[in-house]
Amino acid sequence: MIVDDDDDDDDCQKLNEITDDPITKTRLNQLRIEGNSFEKGFRLDKNPSNNQYQPTPLLESASGTNHINLRVNAYTAVAAHSHTDNVFYKMFSGKDILQMGLIGHYINNTADTTLQPLEITMMLVFEFSTGADKAFALRFDDIESFNNLVSIRNDKLKRDEFDDDLEEAYNEDYDPITNLSNTDIYKQQRHIFNLLENYNLNISLYEANFDSNGLVDNWQKINKNSLDKEPCN
Repeated sequence: MIVDDDDDDDDCQKLNEITDDPITKTRLNQLRIEGNSFEKGFRLDKNPSNNQYQPTPLLESASGTNHINLRVNAYTAVAAHSHTDNVFYKMFSGKDILQMGLIGHYINNTADTTLQPLEITMMLVFEFSTGADKAFALRFDDIESFNNLVSIRNDKLKRDEFDDDLEEAYNEDYDPITNLSNTDIYKQQRHIFNLLENYNLNISLYEANFDSNGLVDNWQKINKNSLDKEPCN
């Protein structure tokens, strides 16, 4: 497993290190293959005794619904789940982003955790109907944004407003007359970046491909202005 002891590495390199772990690669591939009927997920928890990331088994909703409540804690470095092309939320939901603040809340109130705020990563495996599956990740850029999101998450009115703001933005791409949605993953990325800017949150979005063996490969940062992918150093 990975020991995260170099805080000077850039976020893309950290993501590559996380997903280069064989068990993590397998879990992400399982999400890609098995998440097409309803959401599944897993966590990477950081063991405070040795600072190693330890993946959980693949988890799914107990009720078999199209939404998984992935329970995080003060040791959750990565929370990953799946979406498919046939669902409205093609990107992260407001609740997904707020879960990063929940991990932060647990960190702030747990004495023995060695998890650092900038390690917190929210991942999403998206299965395109075309087969060009992708993995996405969100990570904090700075401690101030970590503190801001924890503050939002710990205030019920603020977190409800945060979640509602993103849902309303996504709903702008829904036509009530035709009862059809013209949303896509890029429009939803734009809505996410607008939301983060409105709440003064410096959180970056990353994208990776799956190679011919179904394994995550080549993380890149998504430019918040152009939505172009920028190669990692």
